[in-house]
Amino acid sequence: MLLRRCNGVLIGFLLCLTAQFGMRASELCVTVEDYAELPLPNAWTNVTELVRTENNTPAKTYNTSTDSKGKACVAVPEGMYSVEVGLTGFINVRYYPVSVTYPNAVELSFRLPNGPVGEGGVEQDAILSGILRLDGKAVAWAKICIRQNTDRASIVTCGLTNDFGEYALSVTPATYRIEIRTARGDIYRSTMTISNPGYHRNIITIQGASEPARQR
Repeated sequence: MLLRRCNGVLIGFLLCLTAQFGMRASELCVTVEDYAELPLPNAWTNVTELVRTENNTPAKTYNTSTDSKGKACVAVPEGMYSVEVGLTGFINVRYYPVSVTYPNAVELSFRLPNGPVGEGGVEQDAILSGILRLDGKAVAWAKICIRQNTDRASIVTCGLTNDFGEYALSVTPATYRIEIRTARGDIYRSTMTISNPGYHRNIITIQGASEPARQR
């Protein structure tokens, strides 16, 4: 546990938050990798409180960066948050909403897509992120592959959802075919048109009946 000095006494950081502010703090950790599954040290992490519009209290942001193993942790009060990570040469990825409930720890896994670098820095393509759900439940460890609509063999990119069913992929605006393969082998296919760059939230969905799970 990370130790801090609180009112002259060295105690755990989570206990320090509780002692100073009466907050019930939990640990939120991120692991950041590239698409080769190599850890990304020094990736910045912003954890921002999601504040309701009727609440005039400014949103709080907690900042940290990953260590040599690509991991970073921060203690935050229970609530709803947006978690964004980034690193020079990669496209930023953001997950939200992330629920933190005391005393449970939260662990998120990020894979940052490489970004082409232009004169103004990393060029932002269309960033697809969200939570993959089936019958209202998050689908963990599903493989999402995006293919060119005109070439059946051409895979643009693939990615896995994490424990929370969250995904993040980067493509250029175009029409694509989507193939989703669940952990038990069921396959779902659909098409998708992306007309402009920027963030696109929850536009990859499971549609229609699945193909039968393949025998292993």
